Amino acid sequence: MNAATVADGAMMTGAAGRWRRSLAVLAAIAAVGVLAAACGPATSGAPAAGTAGGGGTTIRITTRKSVFDKRTLTAPAGSITVKVENRDKGIPHNIHFFTGTDASGTSVGMTPMSQGPDAQVLTMTLQAGTYFYQCDMHPAANGTLTVTR
Repeated sequence: MNAATVADGAMMTGAAGRWRRSLAVLAAIAAVGVLAAACGPATSGAPAAGTAGGGGTTIRITTRKSVFDKRTLTAPAGSITVKVENRDKGIPHNIHFFTGTDASGTSVGMTPMSQGPDAQVLTMTLQAGTYFYQCDMHPAANGTLTVTR
């Protein structure tokens, strides 16, 4: 499982790159411990995912003006790759997923905080259920991911 990596050639070098890689490793370690958490029942939602090569699903989401462009996402259970594009120049964002309908659930994956413009990738293996997501810096930027069977 790869909890958080920098995508699309947006690689950083020096201290900033080492800091980002360290945060990605910590996020991966945290995500491994919580992926087995029980999930709530599946609910219906608007399709917002495509099929990725290798049998997984890819979801694309953009942060602009400190909000996500999608408030509801849907994907089938299994490997889900979330590609996040931060279009807010100089403003830090991340995406953080929790079980259930708010941030009080168990964390199941997140990207590190990163100033835009930037692109990041988060890959998770999720069971059917409802997952809440938010930007930890801007909690009003949030939504729900419905994972179906």
